Amino acid sequence: RRELPLRRSRWKAGTLLLHRGIKVAQQLKLGDRVRLRGGGPLMTVRSIQGVNIDCQWFTSDSLLQSATFLLPMLTIIEGAAGDSQPVDHKLTTGDRVQLRSGVAMMTVHTVNGNDIDCQWFAQHGLLQSATFPLYMLTIIEGAAK
Repeated sequence: RRELPLRRSRWKAGTLLLHRGIKVAQQLKLGDRVRLRGGGPLMTVRSIQGVNIDCQWFTSDSLLQSATFLLPMLTIIEGAAGDSQPVDHKLTTGDRVQLRSGVAMMTVHTVNGNDIDCQWFAQHGLLQSATFPLYMLTIIEGAAK
C-alpha cells in the first residue's frame, strides 16, 4: 500500500502535490480511496467541491458514516482494500458490492441509472440502506447471488 500525502499550497483544479512539491500523475477523483493524514478508517470519495472533499466509510460495526474534509487533510491510498476497481459493468438486483474502501458487504436492491440502492445488516441485525453512485462501488467477485 502506498500513501500519497497531499499539500494545499499551489493546489489547482484537481492537481495534487506531494509534500516536496512533486506533482502526482494521478488526480484525486470520484471513487478514490483516501485516509486522513493523521490516520483513521479508509474512506471513499463521494464528491469534490474545490478543496472540500466529501467522503463515506463504514465503521467496524457496518454503520455508514459521512464527512467533508479539506484536501490537505487527506492522503490518497493506492493498493488498499484488495486493489478494488470501480464497477465497470451493469449491476442488477441481488449483486453483492461494497464501497471501494471496503468493510460492509451490501446487496444491490435497485439500480436507477448510475445510482445504486443497497441494503446490508449492521451489528445486532440492524437493516441499513443507502444509495451510492456507481463509481463508489466494487463488485464482490465470485459472490453467489
